[in-house]
Amino acid sequence: RTGYRFTGWNTQADGEGTSFAADASARVDDNLGSGNVLYAQWTPNTDTTYKVEFYYQNDDGSYPSTASKTEPRTGTTDTTVSVTDTDKADKENGKYTFDANNINNKESDTVAADGSLVLKLYFKLNQADVTVNYYWNETTDKVATSKTLSAQTVGSVITTETAIAIEGYTA
Repeated sequence: RTGYRFTGWNTQADGEGTSFAADASARVDDNLGSGNVLYAQWTPNTDTTYKVEFYYQNDDGSYPSTASKTEPRTGTTDTTVSVTDTDKADKENGKYTFDANNINNKESDTVAADGSLVLKLYFKLNQADVTVNYYWNETTDKVATSKTLSAQTVGSVITTETAIAIEGYTA
């Protein structure tokens, strides 16, 4: 039985009857109870594999079709496992935040005996408004009013194309 370990036999399906070791012999007679039936007894494996996939949003706002990163895990067959707060924490130096509203997140499920369980976490790019100030030749003298660039991706490079033109000055 995939995902389980055979532990022996019992005269009751729930294991509450008379037990027999896996390699023991039993005589078919009244000692086995009515029906002379033995039931196989199984214990779930505690090292059944599953994995957690991490998806990091692309610069264009889309998500990749394949995982950006995958971590193998183990759990007990047919028990529920969940990702941790550590799994949902930023692993890219402040560039991403766990996207709790993404409908593709799969934060918990039952460990499948065949190891096919995949939990999925989606992370969105952090964005911030950036204020650009314009100063004269590395001084503290402003030469123009500030410009706010809305919703810039954290970690992205702001180029001179996003700067405002100031008459009589070059960037």
